[in-house]
Amino acid sequence: MKIVFERTAEDLVRFNEYHWRNSPAMRRMYRLGFVGAPVSGAVSAFLLAKTGLIVATIAFVTAAALYAAAYVWYSSWWLRRGVRMLLAEGHNKGQFGTHEIEISADAVTEQTAHDQSKHSWTVIERVAENAFYIFIYTQPTAAHVIPKVAFPSPAQAAAFLDAAASYHQAAVAGNRAQSR
Repeated sequence: MKIVFERTAEDLVRFNEYHWRNSPAMRRMYRLGFVGAPVSGAVSAFLLAKTGLIVATIAFVTAAALYAAAYVWYSSWWLRRGVRMLLAEGHNKGQFGTHEIEISADAVTEQTAHDQSKHSWTVIERVAENAFYIFIYTQPTAAHVIPKVAFPSPAQAAAFLDAAASYHQAAVAGNRAQSR
């Protein structure tokens, strides 16, 4: 199966958002950031402790809620901004523009005007999707990012995803059988 599409910087920003929200390591780091919510609430309550228990409690809850809301917004904004800044640093000749990705039982092949790569399914980390993209991870933090809108129909996007997942599962099963 083959798909040809135009990759944009926004596709890579969306991949990084997906990865950030779905990587176990990144989720742990994100959750750790919420430690600031009770800390900011406790500091606010401490500073207002002399005003009474009700005021200190309201200050704690308000400060913690405001911190959590700001953290959710800021961390997402910071990620998108950071990825855009990184992409602006280089020429990105192999990143943007027309991409042709072909999957077969043996490998995933990607071709652009500037580069070509071929990855055996045995080295593919995983195949994933969200509502807008199919991700074929070539490394823990890198993937072929395929927009679903590039397919003529949702059914063809689903068939491509199913084929990729099947090829990957067969390779993983083959690796397990060989290692026994």
